[in-house]
Amino acid sequence: MFLSIAQDKYQMASIYNKMNEDSLALSSIMEADSLLTLSGRDDSRLRERIARTRAMILYNIGRQDEARGIIISLINSSDDETSMMSCGMLADIYYNEGQYDSAIYYYERYFSMHKFSRMDAARRIIEICDITGDSEKAAQYAPYLAEDTADEIALTSVKNEIVAAYGRYVAGREAAKKARLWRMIIVVVAVSAAAVVAVLSLNGMFRKRRHMKEIEKKDVEIESLNREIGDREWLVGVMKGRARSASREAEELKGRMRELEAENAAMRSAMRSAPSPSSAARPSFKECMSAVMDDATCRRVSAMNDVFVKASGSYPELLLDKATLRRVVDVVDEHLGDIMQDIVPEGYKLKYDDKLLLSLCLVGLDDKHIAAVTGTAYNNVYRRMQRFHEMIGD
Repeated sequence: MFLSIAQDKYQMASIYNKMNEDSLALSSIMEADSLLTLSGRDDSRLRERIARTRAMILYNIGRQDEARGIIISLINSSDDETSMMSCGMLADIYYNEGQYDSAIYYYERYFSMHKFSRMDAARRIIEICDITGDSEKAAQYAPYLAEDTADEIALTSVKNEIVAAYGRYVAGREAAKKARLWRMIIVVVAVSAAAVVAVLSLNGMFRKRRHMKEIEKKDVEIESLNREIGDREWLVGVMKGRARSASREAEELKGRMRELEAENAAMRSAMRSAPSPSSAARPSFKECMSAVMDDATCRRVSAMNDVFVKASGSYPELLLDKATLRRVVDVVDEHLGDIMQDIVPEGYKLKYDDKLLLSLCLVGLDDKHIAAVTGTAYNNVYRRMQRFHEMIGD
């Protein structure tokens, strides 16, 4: 686990170093070194890369002596590749600082590592010789640089041809992919269109069947309605015939009623012209009222109508006892009882309360005074008197 974390920290340190984040790069590379030590595994490759990266970071932050010490320790390593790579790093440091003799020494040690290092070292040595004017050494390393440069140019042209061929291959493959894709799209669109057409055709067929069924159903309903209309027209004709028969019967009944009315009119005329023994024997209404007012109790009660009263008031001093009220009813009933019974509808028999109200009204009291002398609410007296007026039609 520590080893994998150490590798991650080394990668982060390399990224920070390229971003010129020196403090973050230094802390990450230190953590990577500590984690590699804690892992207990001897990964010389990782340790050498950590050491080179640490030296680069220290050199960038101005700690050149520490950086040189680390690189020199790597040069003295038993691993030839590590030693060569460290020589190249130390030569670059001396080249940047202008110490050209030391730079040439370490470039020459770096020269024999591999083809790339030989080209890089030869190029650097020739640049230093141009600066120092050492044409002899420049002529010594120029053929290597020219040979390697030619090989590199040839290799570059081969690489370019390979890249171009690969580009053509990729383009052809992409074109084939696009062609297959377009063929698939065309097939999918054709299949989708066929499916849509089929669905629409089936939908239209089903809708047509449904509409045909609805039309058949409507035809049945229309036929049923036509039969019902025919039956009703027959019934209307029958009813019209019955109505004409009823109209003729009504005309006949009207003629019969007119004949009966004429007979009744003749009979009433004959009855009015003939004197009635009972009417001759019965005194007139005026004579009956004169007889009623000859009674002292009735005159006293009639005189109460001169007292001012209100419909909403209460008048205990005007209340009449039951004996007085009974006397008024008896006197009026004695002289006007038959007349009072005649003016009400046939079959209606006057009660005592009805006779009391009519008697007080006949002796001259209005609704307010009747309510005052009987102790009854004015509204009750008014409603009952209205009912009597509606009953007798007055």
